[in-house]
Amino acid sequence: MIRLAGTYHPINYLLSRLPDFLPGVTTFHAIWADANNQFHTTFSNQLDPEKQRIFLQKWRQKSTGTFWLDHFYPFDTPDKSVDQLSFDDETNLNTLVLTFPSVYDTYQDVIAIEFPQNIFLRSINAAFDGISTQEKKVLQNLLSSILHAEYERAIEEQSILSGISGQHSEQNKRINDYKDRLETSEQLYSSAIRSILKEFIEPMEHEMQRSIIIHDELVHYFAKQQLSIDQIKSYLEKMVTVAYHVNLESEKIDLTLAFADALIKGQSTIPENSKPTVREKDKVIALLDRYETAAKRVERRSDSLNAKNIAKSLDTPVTPPAITDAVKKNQSKIAYYLKQFPDRWVLVRQHIRPIERLDDGSQKNFLRHSS
Repeated sequence: MIRLAGTYHPINYLLSRLPDFLPGVTTFHAIWADANNQFHTTFSNQLDPEKQRIFLQKWRQKSTGTFWLDHFYPFDTPDKSVDQLSFDDETNLNTLVLTFPSVYDTYQDVIAIEFPQNIFLRSINAAFDGISTQEKKVLQNLLSSILHAEYERAIEEQSILSGISGQHSEQNKRINDYKDRLETSEQLYSSAIRSILKEFIEPMEHEMQRSIIIHDELVHYFAKQQLSIDQIKSYLEKMVTVAYHVNLESEKIDLTLAFADALIKGQSTIPENSKPTVREKDKVIALLDRYETAAKRVERRSDSLNAKNIAKSLDTPVTPPAITDAVKKNQSKIAYYLKQFPDRWVLVRQHIRPIERLDDGSQKNFLRHSS
């Protein structure tokens, strides 16, 4: 996988690139310091760490610029090799040493390139053992220019990547901070919801002579939903009703997240195929309006409000089973409109049993009748 220059130490990056710049040259060595003030070299040795550090630091202190040597060994003193340069035997000066200002301290990092005597240099158009002092100078300047440009590129990319990393770190810090705040808010809100639920269930416990246990998972579910107090109360009453009838002999009622899955999530959305068309809307609303008008007539006569009397009071009287059948055929649409218009059809919601069962608000009455 290709790595960006900025992901390397600049000297390591140059060492990885040198074989591409100088095909046929196989011996490259270096001395460098890292961000932790540790010294490194490509040479292996048997010196103890402290002696090794002294030799490497001498090279880093004494070496400057670009120069030729007859050999490069970092565990010899650099004084003679570096300071007493001689071109009397030009053939023996086959190792080019380049220095680079360290990004981690005030000294120089060092790279040494050892040229085989028989290598052919295309840039000079000659074998290395046959080039002149002037041609070595040209080669030295050419490589110094290229490698210093690559060195600066690695440092620049390193700075960019460091900035990006810092930005990501700051973003992650903010995200974690927001998560902590959200968690704290949810805990506080959950505590408030638990208090509300407790207030709602106390009269139910008294009426039913049962203890009602609300599990934490259900409290957290309510805390995460954007429900009004009335909605929470309505759903809680439904849950208690169902749980009560599931196990009539139990001395306690356990309310878990399963009740939310069954009663709330199932009603959170209306399937598209359940939503009435314009024609169905007129038909279903008209049907409910007729039933409500008939119920008001019964109420004005002070007769018993039931399906039988409402059926007889319609403009065209029908039997109670006819009402039941009509409601059954349109139950999904009726349930939809009962929910959409909670203030309409007040009488039929309470006194026509098939409609009462479809009404979200009927569970409270059902609980009272059943307990």
